[in-house]
Amino acid sequence: MAHWNQRPLPVMHSIEQGRFCAPDYDFPLCDIEIHTSEWRHLASARFGPARKCHALSAYWSGDCYRYDLFDHPDHQWIAIRWWNGAGEGWLIDRWKDDRGEQSLVRHITHLPSETMRWDFCHFLYETAIRSARAGTLTGEKRYREAFLEGRLKIRRTQGKRTVKIELRPPAPFPSLVPGPSKT
Repeated sequence: MAHWNQRPLPVMHSIEQGRFCAPDYDFPLCDIEIHTSEWRHLASARFGPARKCHALSAYWSGDCYRYDLFDHPDHQWIAIRWWNGAGEGWLIDRWKDDRGEQSLVRHITHLPSETMRWDFCHFLYETAIRSARAGTLTGEKRYREAFLEGRLKIRRTQGKRTVKIELRPPAPFPSLVPGPSKT
């Protein structure tokens, strides 16, 4: 296990898995291969000395998580590489400088406090991971309900199967004016 007082450059494999924080529209969230030698290390965000966990009466160890910030000038990508007890991975974003937008990850690299860098990286990591999981669960629930209600339609077009969820008929609009009572 890594120690919080480890050197600034992380130990990495030559090829690791990563994914875009937000894929392009109409594209699924999928893993891509990261050739680590092509990336330039910008800053580390190590957890640091143990800190009290607000939910427990215990301290988080300095070995809990580690984040490192990288960029890939050729592809104009910027990334957070995470490492924790579950493994390691990359969250990648595209530079948007040409659109006049600033990258939050680039701003994080300039924070003077490594503890602050860690806090921001951890927030982005948690947001990306939980959002991806929530999206998966929402999609699964939608298909499960459509299947149980008989609203899934499988079509074959040009030798390819597609699945479509038929919309539910709209619920009748309740009347706001009470009608005559039926007695």
